[in-house]
Amino acid sequence: RPDGERIVSGEVDWAVNSGAEAFVRLRDGRFLVIPESGGEGLIYPADPVTGAAPSTFTYTPSERGFGITDAKQLPDGRLMLIVRKVVYGLPPFDARIALARVPEPDEPQIMKAMIALDLATLVPRENYEGLALRERADGAVDVWLISDDNMSVMQRTLLAKLRFDPSAGEALPHKQ
Repeated sequence: RPDGERIVSGEVDWAVNSGAEAFVRLRDGRFLVIPESGGEGLIYPADPVTGAAPSTFTYTPSERGFGITDAKQLPDGRLMLIVRKVVYGLPPFDARIALARVPEPDEPQIMKAMIALDLATLVPRENYEGLALRERADGAVDVWLISDDNMSVMQRTLLAKLRFDPSAGEALPHKQ
């Protein structure tokens, strides 16, 4: 059963149908919240339910029209994001994997995502909304993606497993 809640509607100016889409507990104990449409994100210094005031940052989508659907922290500290946009076609989605650096308190509070992979090059186009990561003994990361069929005959629920080599993404946002 729930043992607490935090209503953020008075703390942010997010669009009605574009609220918190990615919620990540960072390794350092902070909590990161990113709205689907981009714009203002929140970083809580500790559990948001305890009442701690968040700092804000600006999240800039990797490409125009792409909204975030999920995020997880990689072992090296960067974030891996699923971003997608609605397109005209069947299925009506384009999805990408992007990488971003979490802003540190003493830095400009800007998070810019950069595309690492167009998912259509490896998996069927679909409404990917879930992401799970597992570090491997060889330093690579298993990346699990899940799509949502939205109970529509035009969409599917798919589960895909990819392998990410963190050294292959060295040119993408990385903690200094």
